[in-house]
Amino acid sequence: MFLETNAGKIYDDTIAELESLCKEVLRPGDERRIFGDALSSVFVAIRNAVNDSAKQKMLRYARGMILDALGERTGTERLPARRATGKVYFSADVRVDSSITIPQGTKVMSYDRQYFRTTEVGVLPAGGATVEVDIEAVEAGSGANGFEWGEINIMVDRVLGIATIYNTSTTSGGDDGEPYDAAGDAHYKERIRLAGSAAPGTEDGYKYWAMSADPAVIDASVTVPSDGTVLIMPLCEGGTLPTWDILSKVLASCTESSHKGLTDQVQVAGPSSHEYSIDIRYYVDEAHAVAAMEAVEGENGAIAQYAAWQCTGIGRDINPDKLRALVLSVEGVYRLDIASPAHDTVNEDAVAQLSGMSVECERT
Repeated sequence: MFLETNAGKIYDDTIAELESLCKEVLRPGDERRIFGDALSSVFVAIRNAVNDSAKQKMLRYARGMILDALGERTGTERLPARRATGKVYFSADVRVDSSITIPQGTKVMSYDRQYFRTTEVGVLPAGGATVEVDIEAVEAGSGANGFEWGEINIMVDRVLGIATIYNTSTTSGGDDGEPYDAAGDAHYKERIRLAGSAAPGTEDGYKYWAMSADPAVIDASVTVPSDGTVLIMPLCEGGTLPTWDILSKVLASCTESSHKGLTDQVQVAGPSSHEYSIDIRYYVDEAHAVAAMEAVEGENGAIAQYAAWQCTGIGRDINPDKLRALVLSVEGVYRLDIASPAHDTVNEDAVAQLSGMSVECERT
């Protein structure tokens, strides 16, 4: 905090200053005191705005476009969203006597109105029945991923002679980049922080380039299993293990000549899983039971928060104290018995993964 923002203190100081200037006590109802009341609220708002602007100059607190400006200092740009891609068959109702051209940019869509467009010119030759054409989502982002065979089957732009269409592969490759929200800013901040020490061949350097390969990579472990060999293990959003596509991107990013050590042999692999289970009994008072159970066991409850925290860092030791703190912070919960997990060390090449859960609530 750069400026005092305590509303009570600012109010007292404002009234005291007015009384000093007026050389008399300002009673409630005095129009000059009423003016001071209003003025103190303005001072609080201005000071909060100044504090926020000053804090924005620091990486820890920066957000949005100001964070982008801080990234420019290290040459770190915010990762843009990317479009999902796939393939679509265009089919004629009968074998055609002359070729049919499908223009680049022809739009198609899925059953739930997710739009795609062709990225190349497709030609269905005379005598042919189908032609396969590459497509991409019209809007970048992860929402266009996962459309399986046949789910993209509606023509938006009609092509004379084409009767049916359907996708022949599951759409993939779309991601949200580093959007202007809390999660996107947090990922971007970590890359900016690493960029300051991202010299070629260093641990921070490899971690920086691994996280820059794809926005889905939220952490990376860098180890040296043998002389001259560097093993990079990325971890993805939600503590999920990387796919082959992600591993390929990380390898390509970390092996560029300006990113790797001159003699390093860079390898990539997914981290191993260190499984643990949750077995707890918690006690709540009857007056808060319903709300407390939702806050503990609900979709974004204390247990879900703990599981998410535990699996979003490679080599993060299993810590039941974190679970205890989250559960006991819920209003109405006054006791917690933890049978598992117990404190446990997680290797630097592993990530904790929840394998099972047993939760009991006792209402008193």
